[in-house]
Amino acid sequence: MEPIAARAVVFSPVKAIVLVLVTALALSASGCSGGNRKLSGDPLTDFQNPELRTPQRLAAMRAAWDDPGANRSAIRGPLKELAWSDQTPREIRHQAVDLLLGDDSRTGQADTFWFIQSRVPTERDYEIVRKMGVKAVAQSWSDLTPAFVRSYAIADTNIPDGQRVEKAILESLNPDQPLALIVSRVFLNPQQGSLGTPGANNYIDLDAKAREAAWDLLARIDPSGEARRDVLARGDLPTDEQGARVLADIRRGIRELGVVPRNGEELRWLLALAAERSGGWWSQTALAVAQLTQEQAAGLKLRNLEALRWASIYRETWMRDDRAQLEGRLRARLADREVTLRRADSPELRGVPQTLEQAADLLSWGDVLSVLAVDVALHDPAVTSRLFEQVDMDRADETTEYGGLIFVDSQGRFVAQLYPPRPQHRKGDDQFVASSDMIEQSVRALAMYHFHAMRERNSRFAGPSAEDYANARTFGRLSIVLTSINKDELNADVYFDTPASVDLGQRPRTPAFVGQN
Repeated sequence: MEPIAARAVVFSPVKAIVLVLVTALALSASGCSGGNRKLSGDPLTDFQNPELRTPQRLAAMRAAWDDPGANRSAIRGPLKELAWSDQTPREIRHQAVDLLLGDDSRTGQADTFWFIQSRVPTERDYEIVRKMGVKAVAQSWSDLTPAFVRSYAIADTNIPDGQRVEKAILESLNPDQPLALIVSRVFLNPQQGSLGTPGANNYIDLDAKAREAAWDLLARIDPSGEARRDVLARGDLPTDEQGARVLADIRRGIRELGVVPRNGEELRWLLALAAERSGGWWSQTALAVAQLTQEQAAGLKLRNLEALRWASIYRETWMRDDRAQLEGRLRARLADREVTLRRADSPELRGVPQTLEQAADLLSWGDVLSVLAVDVALHDPAVTSRLFEQVDMDRADETTEYGGLIFVDSQGRFVAQLYPPRPQHRKGDDQFVASSDMIEQSVRALAMYHFHAMRERNSRFAGPSAEDYANARTFGRLSIVLTSINKDELNADVYFDTPASVDLGQRPRTPAFVGQN
């Protein structure tokens, strides 16, 4: 691996001479290209002036910084403002960062540490991230590890994870440690503190942000969860108070529910379930998990748990089925169904499975059980009636798509609860944005659903969109899309983050398949 420091930008003497000449020429300019580009004569003012040309601002910035009588502490503030803003021209941002990082004064070093810690988590210019990483490694600032973990946690489909600059930075800051261990240490003990006043609008829990980012990153570098199971089983990892509680809940989730949260959102999901474990849901689910064979438990996810709990109480015979037998039950239910495949294709959806035949190899035993449970729920007359009421409301509202959650109530009945998007989330008749309360209340739901019902005959869009799959990857919930085929029929598709979906066929407004329940 090429050392990070070896890729640092080096200014040659020739470049320095050229820079001095450019500075002199720029500062002596009379603004002949227009009055709005005339220099004021004060370099500090000029490099902050967005109406000046970029070369003029760069020269003024260098002149202000190199002035022997300048107070660099006073200049750092404006430089940070320019470096922080994504609206600043790239050349100006880069020079501002170079000057800030090159300040070797005692106060400058302390401020640079704070600047890197604050900016790196959201910086999307990888060259700037690299420069900050070079500085951090040169100074042995290992305390900046959480900041670079937060940056690395933001996925970029254009760059393979193994080629990300943050990976090299983290490994250089923490030599002789495997990446999973580095990130796990941040997860358990981020040491970032918080900003603002607890309970106020300005409060930011930096520890929580670092913890969630670390888990998101671990999910990418350890998709199977095996490395996390191994690392989190160790007894020598330091934790803060919250980290100890989170670790205990994760271990209990692995031990009793058989699941490892896949990303930060699923981690919040598990912690929400753990917070209310004094109720009966956790114990009922843990009992159901304990009955599973090794084959049945393989690949179990949080999205499968409510279906598993329900089946253990109301479909005990299904719990004795192996994978082939359970899939056979589902195939028998779907055999005579009329399906409607999505025709509005996009590059992201080409080749994505849409039927059980296509998706079967991608589904675990728990996924097949979950699809069966959803199919039973959608054949419930009360659920069908409620869904058609909601789809009529959706079609009449052109500002958004509607959606909700399917629950199992205390009597074992299915309930379709609508959660209309809030005003700020209404982004058009072809988008559904789940509200925060819907996400929070979905932790014990069987599934999340939304409609494609912008017109009565909408079969071209039957099935999940690329955005729907993105939401499934983020939230991990078992998801359903219900598409309006005509005024009195909906087509149902269950979909997963794989990506893959299973078409459950059409549902009439007047239920005709109640006997299949």
